[in-house]
Amino acid sequence: MVEDKKRYYMRLKVLTPVHIGSGETLSKLEYSYNRFNRLLSVLDGTKFFCELQKRRRLEAYAVFVEKVSLNNANASVYNWLREQFGPKPADEIIRQSAKYEIRLDVAGNKGFNDLRCHIKSIDRPYVPGSSIKGMIRTALLFKYLYENINEFADQKKEIDRAVKSGQFIAKTIGRAVKDIEDNVFGNENDPKSKLTGMSGISVSDSTLLDSGALTVIQKVDYLINKPDAATNPIPVFYECLKEGSVLDFMLDVDPGKTAESKAT
Repeated sequence: MVEDKKRYYMRLKVLTPVHIGSGETLSKLEYSYNRFNRLLSVLDGTKFFCELQKRRRLEAYAVFVEKVSLNNANASVYNWLREQFGPKPADEIIRQSAKYEIRLDVAGNKGFNDLRCHIKSIDRPYVPGSSIKGMIRTALLFKYLYENINEFADQKKEIDRAVKSGQFIAKTIGRAVKDIEDNVFGNENDPKSKLTGMSGISVSDSTLLDSGALTVIQKVDYLINKPDAATNPIPVFYECLKEGSVLDFMLDVDPGKTAESKAT
């Protein structure tokens, strides 16, 4: 007898900053960063231009934009507004023009470059169900590998040989990983394959969070071939969910389908 589908109401806590990209990147002209109070404000372009028009500063702003286009690394919308109007009027213009604001935990004294956005709905961040399901899949795969590592001795030997020879490493690892995943979950791309275990799991998008759940993180490369794991900061910045953020979502499980998978 096939069991009925089961629904679980789940809660997810962010342990480290998480970025799930929306595909949108903001230039330094599309946000304002006030280093004095660590407030980053993403601007609504129409509202911002209206505020400048009311104060007869559109032409001056066009000159500023031209300077930025010539790679002025120190360009800052907020600093320009302070120079044009003074601190309090600048803050009021930003307040009237902001779509959402992010209060940073650590000051970015040198400002930021392009900012890669976290996925949102109506300017509120969330985690898509597909991303949560992917995390669950990875966790199930890791658990199965940890408990049954000897089952994949051939794939391990294949990877070891490639690493030692220094040839076709990425291709070999990719092939081995696919073999392991097909073994554990079934071949998800083969129409002749049985229903895979993960097809029995459905995950909703998470609840929406306020912009206060966001922070901005700079990309840092860790150079493992250098002494003491040297770091190399990259001038790329990401909106991320803060550590400690809590999201709710629904998880539906169809036992008749998950039974096809070794891991589920």
